[in-house]
Amino acid sequence: MSKKTKQTTVMDPFQAWCHKWSRLGTVIMLAYMVALPFIVLAYYHCIPSFGDVINLSTISILMIYIPVGISEALSYTPILGSSTYLTFITGNIMNLKLPVAVNAMKLAKKEANTPEGEAISCVAVLALFVRITSGGSLFGMIGFLILFMLPVAIISSRIMWKKGIIKVVDNDGSVAEKAEEK
Repeated sequence: MSKKTKQTTVMDPFQAWCHKWSRLGTVIMLAYMVALPFIVLAYYHCIPSFGDVINLSTISILMIYIPVGISEALSYTPILGSSTYLTFITGNIMNLKLPVAVNAMKLAKKEANTPEGEAISCVAVLALFVRITSGGSLFGMIGFLILFMLPVAIISSRIMWKKGIIKVVDNDGSVAEKAEEK
């Protein structure tokens, strides 16, 4: 009998941080998206019976959506990396999020499924999400949030750089030294 060894994937600190918090955010958003209809239905005292919800129409729709959802998760994840969480929560992956992420990695000359590619993909998808949601009637609120979150992002990036979580890499692949504070 041979011993089976467990394979482990080594992630850099950014990837580990991003996956950890993205999983938590996904669980929170899924709970919110599932709970909200039930709260509204309970408020108006109109919760349908299980038989009304699960019928032949529902089953036929699920027969289409379940394989499509699985195939999308398997095909998009290697390209999008840790930004997959945000893309699946916000939707419209094929028409918006995937082309933006691929184009951003292409412009930065970085490969998908690398730490650099994942970081670029995250920023591109997040910037697209912010840009789309800032239009229309949400502009005032989202504009305020952007103005508030910009300093938070800059300060947190600086703190992570000081602690060594984020590293500056030169074009030759060597890690750049931290500049001396004056």
